[in-house]
Amino acid sequence: MKESWKLNYAYSNYIRTLTTAQINTVMNVNLYSGIMLLKACANKKASNEGSSFVFISSANASLGAPGNSIYSASKAAIDAMVRCSAVELSPRVRVNSIAPGLVETSLLVSTPNKEDIIEQHPLGVGHPEDIAYAAAYLLSDSARWVTGTTMMVDGGFVVGGVK
Repeated sequence: MKESWKLNYAYSNYIRTLTTAQINTVMNVNLYSGIMLLKACANKKASNEGSSFVFISSANASLGAPGNSIYSASKAAIDAMVRCSAVELSPRVRVNSIAPGLVETSLLVSTPNKEDIIEQHPLGVGHPEDIAYAAAYLLSDSARWVTGTTMMVDGGFVVGGVK
């Protein structure tokens, strides 16, 4: 039996230009490396009771933004990995992620339309220390009852800034 179908309409500037190699690079860096780290620790029982992993996701994992589909998908996959791994590795190990918004780094200098993006962050641009403080909390005993969570550290970007 022969199947046939017709695509009536599809449009994407960014996706049309992506190569499999580019997609794999983003997934390797953002997702697969974290999976392999968790796997290595679980297989070797390298994680002591009370161990904690914190992965860096992105506020973009929760948003739809043009030109960000693969990056956002890779970061959303991290959040899903965190939720599942938190259950799989409990109670010995906690697994969480941090979803930063725009942070003042060298990457910000080359960000197109950065003024527009900055305006979408009600509390302004974050600093590396903001992410470090969140990570320090999640890695500490103070967060002993926190696992499977993605902590938004985005200056209000996701909840109120996107225009």
